[in-house]
Amino acid sequence: MTSSGEMKLSGGPEWVRTAPYDIYAKVAPEDLPAWQNQGPDQKLLQAMLQAMLRDRCKLIMRKITNPREVYALEIAKSGAKLKPAKVDEPLPPKIVNRPGGAMMIGLHGRTGENQKVTFYKTSMESFAADLSGLVHDIVIDKTGLQGIYDFDLAKRNEAHEPDDLTPSVQPIWDLDALGLKLVHTTVPVDSWVIDHIERPSEN
Repeated sequence: MTSSGEMKLSGGPEWVRTAPYDIYAKVAPEDLPAWQNQGPDQKLLQAMLQAMLRDRCKLIMRKITNPREVYALEIAKSGAKLKPAKVDEPLPPKIVNRPGGAMMIGLHGRTGENQKVTFYKTSMESFAADLSGLVHDIVIDKTGLQGIYDFDLAKRNEAHEPDDLTPSVQPIWDLDALGLKLVHTTVPVDSWVIDHIERPSEN
């Protein structure tokens, strides 16, 4: 399986990780509906990038799968406390489109007091993908919830955040208020090994 969150990559020369490049591309009209309805894994985008790298950089890579401890997003004993999205209501300014059709306003509110991230029209699969970035580890959706929701994810008032990835990350974000929780679990996670790559050819 491929879990939401970071993709592990190894192998290849050092410039792969340090040399920046700008990529300009267009989506073909016939691919536009699929492009606009990608899930959190952005499979169409990934396929297009891989095709470009094979063509321009002669990329050869292979996938390996290993067990890894990750976080599972589950419903808490109290039950989910999520309200269905208000689909017809206008959206506020400064909203950011996220993979899977979700939208969000990043961390806002006074520093150290009532800070939160606000999500709109968000599925739990998409939320798990965004939560991966917030807790700096892979989060997979195990809630079984199929709807889309509007909700706030509040940040608790903590003196500091832990540097290590331990269960103590959970109290930083008030998932309890949403009737959700993070639980450690072990799943097979895909990673990629670069066997060959060349610097991109000239335009």
